[in-house]
Amino acid sequence: MSGPETDRQCRMDITDPLVPTDRATQINQVIGAISGTEIERQIITLASIGGILVDPTAEQSTRYATNRLALSEADKLAAEQFTIPLMEDADMDVIQHPFGLIGILKGKNSKLDPVVIMSHTDTVPDGDMYDGTFGVIAGITAAKTIKDAGVKLNRDLIIISLTGEESSRFGFACFGSQSMFTGLSAEEMSSQDSQGQTIAEVIGAQHAETVRHPIFGPKGSQFATPHATIELHVSQDKRLDRKDMEIGVVDAIAAPMRYKVRFGDDEPLKTAEAKYNYSRYIELVAQGRADHSGATPMTPGSRIDGLLATSQLLLEMFKSSRLKDRLAIEDIAIEGQAINKIPGVTKTLLRISADTEEEIDNILNELSEQIEEVENLCLQEAEKPEDKLFFDHHEIINRQLGALVFVKAVNTMVADPSLSKENIVGTVGTFDIDEKGVITLGLDIRGTHKDSRDEIITRLMEMCGMLQPYSNVEFGKPLAGSGDPVKLNDDLAAKAMEVISKYEIGKATRMFSAAGHDAQNAARAGVPTIMLFAPSRDGIAHNPAAYTSLDHLQKSARALAALAMELGFEN
Repeated sequence: MSGPETDRQCRMDITDPLVPTDRATQINQVIGAISGTEIERQIITLASIGGILVDPTAEQSTRYATNRLALSEADKLAAEQFTIPLMEDADMDVIQHPFGLIGILKGKNSKLDPVVIMSHTDTVPDGDMYDGTFGVIAGITAAKTIKDAGVKLNRDLIIISLTGEESSRFGFACFGSQSMFTGLSAEEMSSQDSQGQTIAEVIGAQHAETVRHPIFGPKGSQFATPHATIELHVSQDKRLDRKDMEIGVVDAIAAPMRYKVRFGDDEPLKTAEAKYNYSRYIELVAQGRADHSGATPMTPGSRIDGLLATSQLLLEMFKSSRLKDRLAIEDIAIEGQAINKIPGVTKTLLRISADTEEEIDNILNELSEQIEEVENLCLQEAEKPEDKLFFDHHEIINRQLGALVFVKAVNTMVADPSLSKENIVGTVGTFDIDEKGVITLGLDIRGTHKDSRDEIITRLMEMCGMLQPYSNVEFGKPLAGSGDPVKLNDDLAAKAMEVISKYEIGKATRMFSAAGHDAQNAARAGVPTIMLFAPSRDGIAHNPAAYTSLDHLQKSARALAALAMELGFEN
C-alpha cells in the first residue's frame, strides 16, 4: 500500500520531531491530554439515549436515569448514534458483533497479540450513567488520544463495547463477554426475557452460530488470544471512598449464583372478590434505596431494601387475629426491579375488607400505628385496579407467606456476622406473580469464598423443603451466567500499581470486586486480565444518584491509558 497518507505516516513514525520517541514521554503526553470534563460530557450524551431526565444536583446540572436493557432498541441506538461514531473519530477499524462493537487501533505489528480494553453500555432499569459506560468511553478516549498524539504502539489496541453485562433482561449476566471469550451454548442462548423472547430469537438465526464461538483464541480465530485484557469500571461499594483512594486495582471477582425460586404449581388458582360487604384498597409504600446487589454489604445501615421492609411488615400483619381474612395482598411491585439490584421503592396493593366501613377505619388506624413505628414506610389510599387478578385469599395466602418468609430468611442468613470475612451478600431482587398465581423470586447470592457461599445456598434449599407442606416450592438450577469467584492476574495487578505510581496518577490500592464483571470471562478463558476501579461516591450504583467526580474520572482514565500503552509498547 502506498500514497500520500501512507508516506506521511511513515515519515511521522521515523522522523517527525513532534512525536516524542521516549516511551515515558509519549505516555505522559497522552495521559496529560485526557480530560475528566470531556469524559463526563460524553457520559451524559450516552445516558440521554434511552435515559429519563432526573432532578439536577450541585455537581450535575444534567442527570439521567438510564434505561438501555441488553439488545433493546435503545441499546442498539446507542451503538449506532454514539459508540460507532466515537470509534470512527479515533480512526479505529470498527467490527460489529451481535453482542457489541470491536474497535481496532492498529499498532506497528498486528501479528503481535493485541491489548484489549473492554466494558459495557447496557444498563439496569432506571440505572446510573457511569456503570459500564465510563469504561467504554475511557477506552475510546485513550485510543483517540494516542492517535491524536501521533503515537504508534507496537501492538494493536482493541476497544470492545459490550452488551449483556447486566442480567436485567434475560437473567443472564455477562453473556456478551462470555460469547467473545468462551462462546455460548444453545441452552444459554435460550435464556428468556419477561416477554418470553430468548437471546437466540432476539439476535436472529443469522447470528446464532457467531455467538457460539469465541472471537479470541488460537490460529483460526478472528483475533489472537490477548496479550492482556483491562476493564475499567466504577466501584460499586464504599471501600475506595473510605480509604480516601482514587484508583482501585482489582485482583479478584466474587461471581454470583442466581436462581429463580417459584412458589406454586401450574394449576391455576381461583379468583374471587372479598366475601365481606365493604372493601377498601390501600397502597403500602416502602422507600427502599436501589443499589448494586453484589457490591453493597450486609452490614447494618448499608442497605435499605424495599422488599425486605415490606416482607417484614406484612408477616407481622398476618399474625394479627383481627386481620385474618380481612387483609389480602393483591400485588407487590418493585420499581425498576432487576435480579442484580437491591429493591428500591416497593409498592404493595392491599385489600382490606369488613362488614362495616367503621371496622375498616379501625383496621386502618391499627395499621397506621404500626407503620408510624417503621422508617421509610407509609400507607396511601388507592383505587380498585381493573387490570389485576384477585385470587381467592385462602388459595394464595400460603404462597405469599412462603415467599415473604423466604425473602426475610435470605437476609437473616446472609447477614450473619460470622460471614463478613467471606464477603457473602444475598438479595431477592425481583418479585413477580403470573396469571396462575405462581410467585417467582429472583435470588442473587455471591461472595469471595465459594464454600461459604455454597453453604448458604444449601441452607436456603433446605428451607424451601421445609416450606413444601404449605406451598410447592421449586428452587431451580443456577441461571445462565452464574459462576465461581475468579482470581485475576497478579502480575498485571502489580504492573498496574507500578504504572500508576511511575506516572504519579493518583493514590491506588489493590482490592477485590464484590460485583461480577465481564473481566471474569476473559480470566476464565486463560487471558491475563485486570480491572481498574474509579470511586463512586458513597458506593451508590444501579441508581441515578450515583456520582463519580471529574477528578476521579480523569485519574482512573489516565491510569487505564498508561497501563494500556505500557503493555502495547511491549514486544
